[in-house]
Amino acid sequence: MTLMLAGDGFTAIGTMHRDSGLDEERLDVIGNGVRQSVRNMAELVRSAGTECHHRRGDWTSVGRQRGFEAMCADFLTAAREKRPTPAADILATHALCEAITFHADAHGRADRRPYADNSGN
Repeated sequence: MTLMLAGDGFTAIGTMHRDSGLDEERLDVIGNGVRQSVRNMAELVRSAGTECHHRRGDWTSVGRQRGFEAMCADFLTAAREKRPTPAADILATHALCEAITFHADAHGRADRRPYADNSGN
């Protein structure tokens, strides 16, 4: 599966192939003369004339790798600061993630529907 997002001065391409026998995730963001690639949530390669490699520690928790710690910390900070939570943005993000998962799950259950359709309305 490949997902492409583009905006003013950038293009982001995410790929995942779950049925090939190759277990790999990759995201490439290209813009302003720089290409940044994240591979398997473990390695960042930044190319801007020269390549710079950065790898996370092998003992990094899954919650930190996948961004759950950062999301929870942001939510708790917003609650402490009484900062409004943009519920529409959060719902749109969850709907996009669920649509990607649904699309990628070629062998999923027939009764499974994308997040946006699970409201029962």
